[in-house]
Order: sequence, then structure tokens, then C-alpha cells
Amino acid sequence: MLEGLVGVLPTSVLVALAPFRNSGAHFPTHKVLDVLRPYDHLPAPLSMRVSTEAELVLHEMFAQSIALAHNELAHREEWLRYPHHYCTTASTGVMLSLFAHNYPNAMVLRAQRPGDHSYVGLPYVLGDTNGVVLIDPTASQMEGRTESVLVERKSGAMWEYHPGWSDSANLYPDSALDHSRERTHANAGRTTSLAIRVNPLPCTTIGYADAFSYLQAAFTHPVNVGVPSRIGEILKNLVA
Repeated sequence: MLEGLVGVLPTSVLVALAPFRNSGAHFPTHKVLDVLRPYDHLPAPLSMRVSTEAELVLHEMFAQSIALAHNELAHREEWLRYPHHYCTTASTGVMLSLFAHNYPNAMVLRAQRPGDHSYVGLPYVLGDTNGVVLIDPTASQMEGRTESVLVERKSGAMWEYHPGWSDSANLYPDSALDHSRERTHANAGRTTSLAIRVNPLPCTTIGYADAFSYLQAAFTHPVNVGVPSRIGEILKNLVA
């Protein structure tokens, strides 16, 4: 339903949803630093505090709409062979767009072995439970997948992800890129969608032994993230 709606939106609306996209490797340094500035005082990694199941569903739908807008723009702009071999570029663009929409907990998660695939994570805390919403913006390149964006909710910090890549291997992450590491790249002039590939950022480089401890740390730093009211109302009307 969302995919059909996003596909007919005017380009101007799509750009508002997905302001960060690039078919090449580079995002403008000043633009990245501007979108990160509100989060300068925040620790990393982060999670979002969610009050109800319905609110979490809205967050999932909003994140999906951003990834769908990114994909639709890529097709309208005729990116060569998209979405094939664009997982890191697309995931970084979606993460940056989520930053622009007040989601400081957005992160790129990457499974280097096996498969070498990147996707987006939104850690959350809901009452006594926690988990990660996964948004895979290039899911349609996976074998047997028809949806262009895959959204899955995972419980806790240890889970499996089998989107159909690399013989259906488990693509649980072994690397991460969050607002803090992206700021480090930007200040060094390395605001590239391939930064996570050029400098793989294993979790040990950000002070954690593995992805499990990294995500566990995110759950200890929950922040309030409000679904933007205009988009929230659109999504509520869609599911009404």
C-alpha cells in the first residue's frame, strides 16, 4: 500500500522525504554536518523511546516511506543498475534522511561476512522490551523478493536476518555507522556513502566488542523521537 502511494507522489514531495541520495559516492560535507548539528550533544549509539505498539508501527511506516521515496527517486533519476550494488549508498542516504527527520538513533548496519550487505537499523525501547527495526532499502535485489523495501522488527540485541542474500545467509551485522561516526567522517572530509566500506568500522573501533554489545548499549540511551505530525497524519489516514 505504501509503495503504491509513494510511487505516485510528486518529485518535490519525494525529495522532502529523502533529501539525502546520491548515485555516486559523495554527500556534501556541509549538508551532512548541518543535519548532524542538533545531535552534537548526544551520546552514541542511541535508541528511540516508544510509548505504544501503535506508535512503533507509525515509526516503521514512516521509515519505510523514506526508503521508498529514496528508491523511487533513484529510478526516476535512472541510476545505473539500481538497486544492484547500491546497498551501502542507499542505506547511508536513508540514514542521513532519517537524521533530517529527527531520528538520531538511525544507523547503518553491515554484515561483511558472509554476504557484504548493508541496511538501516532503528533501535527502540518500548516499556520493558527493546529491539531493532530493520529497513533494507535494496531488498528487491535479493532472490525471491518482490518488495523494493523490506522492513522487519527484531527483538533484543541478538537476532538473525535472512533477506535472501548470499544463499540465505544470516546477515546479522558486524559493523555499524551512527551519528557519531558519521560526524567523525564529515569533520575529516570523508562524507562518502562508501565510508563504511573504505573504513569498515568494525564495532571494536567504536568501543564495543561486537554488534550485540553495541546494540545493548543503544538500549541504555533512549531518546524521544516524535513522528512528524504531517506524515503521521498521512500514515494514520492510510491505515484507517
